[in-house]
Amino acid sequence: MIEMTAQYPIKIRPAELRDIANLKSIWLEFMDYHAELNANYRYYPQDWPQVFQRFAHALQEEYSVLFIAEQGEKIIGYVFGFIFTNYPGYSPRRVGFINDLMVTRSQQRQGIGKQLLRAIEVWFKEKEIEVMQLYVANLNNSGRDFWQACGYEPFLIGMWKELSSSE
Repeated sequence: MIEMTAQYPIKIRPAELRDIANLKSIWLEFMDYHAELNANYRYYPQDWPQVFQRFAHALQEEYSVLFIAEQGEKIIGYVFGFIFTNYPGYSPRRVGFINDLMVTRSQQRQGIGKQLLRAIEVWFKEKEIEVMQLYVANLNNSGRDFWQACGYEPFLIGMWKELSSSE
């Protein structure tokens, strides 16, 4: 799973606890990008400690995974996913869910996202998962293009309504 670049090879590997602190800048970039698309994608940067804990917890769970993309000593991307059990009556029973896939803007369009995706798809297959799902922001055209180029199809349409205090 290594792709050569001008300086260092890209290495995709499972994250370790020591890696998580280095994901903060990538996570903030990911969240800023979405907030720039539309105010509805707002987020709370001060919640990083809870995000850190979520990632740390994922490393200890059998049904979640966090892979990083590393160039030299620098982490330039990550993918975070987990397996969830569907509600009774719904098929499939178990689903692989990609929560985040992010590559720093300066490293995008070099195949790194596809390498991260390949890593998590292999992991899900090893866990006998046959279906994967994810959310992509409606206004994120480049994200939708990426996922469709990787064989993902639109499946559900998310809806949004803010409730005002006058209703």
